[in-house]
Amino acid sequence: MAAPKLPVSKMQSSGKIVNGQDADVGEWPWQVSLLYKSGGSWGLICGGTLISPNRVITAAHCVVGAGASSFRVGVGDYNTARSDDPDEQVIQVTSYKMHEDYDDADIDAGWPGDIAILNLAEDANTASPYIQDIELAADDDNTDNCFITGWGRMNRKKYPDILQETPIDVMSQADCKRLLGQCIHRTWAYLFVGQCIKFLFDSIMQKTTPWTLLWHAA
Repeated sequence: MAAPKLPVSKMQSSGKIVNGQDADVGEWPWQVSLLYKSGGSWGLICGGTLISPNRVITAAHCVVGAGASSFRVGVGDYNTARSDDPDEQVIQVTSYKMHEDYDDADIDAGWPGDIAILNLAEDANTASPYIQDIELAADDDNTDNCFITGWGRMNRKKYPDILQETPIDVMSQADCKRLLGQCIHRTWAYLFVGQCIKFLFDSIMQKTTPWTLLWHAA
């Protein structure tokens, strides 16, 4: 099978989120790292969100074209340069399912349905305060207090080892379409941090960068 659409190990990409800061250990216990095996070694390729003890949500473009055995997730991951984060587990992915509308060839439409569910070989230890599955937001929840988290590129060359966080404003689809015009696909939702960023549910990828959108209850 072909490799996923994204390069491996700190992902050489042009996308970035700026003005982030180090998160506290255990502050975002549902954040996971998605690891991909290439050339005999494992490297960070994307982020994701633990939605149950044995399932993770991520972007479809992170996994398309590769078998499940090529992926692991790091739950409780905080510092990707170390393997001794509190209660950290690395768990094999056994299978995944992409959204039925995802089409990686439909780049002009912005990869609609860019979402996938990963099934894990064992349950994450959610008894740990550092590993928790997320409570998904309801349609009518207040989105005034949103953050993105992850290990995505912070500037042209720098990728962080420590999990980053930054608050983010949520824009309506209508406002974002007014900003960017007809390039907005009808199935997209958007964020604005100097540009619009696609997101679905509680997991986002800035197409080439491992960031996750999270709603934080005040």
